[in-house]
Amino acid sequence: MRLADKGGFDAADVAARYVAWQDEAFDIGNQTRSALWQIEKTGSTAGGMIAWRESGHQGAGNGSLMRTTPIAIALGRTSASAASDASDASDASDALDASDASDASAASDASDASDASTASTAPPASTALVASPAPDAAAASHDALASSLISAVIDASIADSMLTHADPRCMLACAAHNVAIATAIALPDAMPAIERGRAMIDAARAAVIEAARRLTALWTIGASAADAGDVTLESIDIDVGEVDEAELALVETARTELSRDLEMALAADPDVYGEDMHLWQTAGFVRLAFRLSFWHAAHTPTWSEALVDIASRGGDSDTNGAIAGALLGARDGASAIPAAWVERVLAARQPGSATWAEAHHPKHLLALLEK
Repeated sequence: MRLADKGGFDAADVAARYVAWQDEAFDIGNQTRSALWQIEKTGSTAGGMIAWRESGHQGAGNGSLMRTTPIAIALGRTSASAASDASDASDASDALDASDASDASAASDASDASDASTASTAPPASTALVASPAPDAAAASHDALASSLISAVIDASIADSMLTHADPRCMLACAAHNVAIATAIALPDAMPAIERGRAMIDAARAAVIEAARRLTALWTIGASAADAGDVTLESIDIDVGEVDEAELALVETARTELSRDLEMALAADPDVYGEDMHLWQTAGFVRLAFRLSFWHAAHTPTWSEALVDIASRGGDSDTNGAIAGALLGARDGASAIPAAWVERVLAARQPGSATWAEAHHPKHLLALLEK
């Protein structure tokens, strides 16, 4: 996924790269393999939708959530920068307003004193010099830009997941995960880890709602339309086919379920060993990975403790660890990851041909951090 080169998400390009990747990939989940086969067979980006429908709308694996983080880094960093610029512009505007008000007040006081000394019957000094502050156009512009970039993060998250994991639970989970990471990038470094984690959950809650709204609009009017009310869909360019009412209803179901998962992420016990969700019996379920990673973000003080706990629980621990590692990595920063672990990853040798292994080495993800 050459987000670093493209500067945005191109669904057709990403789909083609996924298809090429599968030729030498050493571990592909069944849902991903089925969707990529459909993309290759039909030449359409609707492979994930086709595979989801063929599963009877039951395919809700964690594969797209595991790979989605580069979207948050590539697009979310720009959003964070815009938000920072907006804050700087607002601070500068506030300072200017304060200076203007002070000058106006001094001028008004001088005028009052002069009027009082020359004519007691003169009309009161004019208050025209003490004007109300002008609207902060610069900050408003930057806020709008930050908002549009967060929408771009959500749209790209939905589109990437839809290529292979078109269940709304997968798409909304990816959107919430990436918005949480984009939020963490913009938070003050001095904020305590647990406080940062809870702020990320707040952002994820809002993202689930907005992602459901945007996905409903996409499935209602199709990607060819540029606008649906106040939902602009220009950054989603993917084939969805004909979506029926039953499928549309599943978007609201996903919104409800993922919102519940975020509530449980704040609870003392994440309840991942229950009847509806069990870490071993439903290993690979997207909601399980989603809930557990956010639970650690809100409760576990260090990156290492969270990853050791997830690995020790078993189940689909490698994927769950990758998802939580990305989320808490954004919360805590790269310095929180033990140096020995970083060295092992960057020194790893990929299986496959030398050209393929070099092109898909995790070290290339660092390029996103340098953009």
